[in-house]
Amino acid sequence: MMAVAALIQWVALASLMALVGAATLDLFVLPSAVPELVPARRELRRWMGVTVITLGVASIGQLLVRTRTMSGGDLAAIVAAVPSVLTHTHFGAIWIGRFAALAAMAILCPLSSRAARVPTFLLAAGLGLTTSLTGHAADSGDVSLTVLVDYAHVLGATAWMGGLFAFALVMMRSAPAWPDRLPAMVARRFSALAGVCLLVVILSGAYNAWAEVRVWAALWRTTYGQVLLAKLAFVLVVAVVGGVNRFFVLPMFRAAPPAGLDHVRARLVRFVMMEATVGLVILACTALLTETTPARHALRMQDQEHAGMHE
Repeated sequence: MMAVAALIQWVALASLMALVGAATLDLFVLPSAVPELVPARRELRRWMGVTVITLGVASIGQLLVRTRTMSGGDLAAIVAAVPSVLTHTHFGAIWIGRFAALAAMAILCPLSSRAARVPTFLLAAGLGLTTSLTGHAADSGDVSLTVLVDYAHVLGATAWMGGLFAFALVMMRSAPAWPDRLPAMVARRFSALAGVCLLVVILSGAYNAWAEVRVWAALWRTTYGQVLLAKLAFVLVVAVVGGVNRFFVLPMFRAAPPAGLDHVRARLVRFVMMEATVGLVILACTALLTETTPARHALRMQDQEHAGMHE
């Protein structure tokens, strides 16, 4: 059952990542009032519509998994218990808010007007908050530093990694019709945003790791710690590839003649897709972490079992 729960969590995180990333790119990266970007924005809106549907289905799956954890029983008993979970538990209250936000997103996604971009981003960001409020971070309470830092981590990671997919989509489908220097400008704006997001992810991730691990030995003595180490290794890979993009590929836009811009754009997209693919692996690690006992608790249980064996 843990494998099924982790898979559902991975789909939910991936669709949330894609949704937040597309909304972030639309609002903060693509310049306003540029007619050539209208097709790109329509493409992003269609992409967001797909991710809203996927996240909705995954959220139903997460609700069923959580209900099974709370009530047990077969599928019929789980379905029967869903109304009680939604109306009488903390998770249910948060999930009602998630479904309401998804419904509002479904209404806003077809709208490509400038006025729709801000509420679309805010709703996407709000969906990220529901993840923090129902994860390990919420063990410290809804209004706590741990939840705040975890939310910053979720928002930074989804805007960065989800933005990679949205950026690659725009560059592949729409950028060939743009004026010569517009792809370079959009790439520089996205690179700056990615740099800020990476800093947020590193700082918040370090705090989260300390909050859930606390003891160095837990990194190699517990499943949680081992998965966390794998996740950190993949984050390092993404950071290195992103650095190559920022410091080696982007400068090629300035040096390349107009005839060579398509070649530079194609190289940039390849590196971005490489980052995004590794990002999906990072999300798989994150999904496993959400379904695994935090290292500090797991290590304590190991120590208690060890002490009991010697009594």
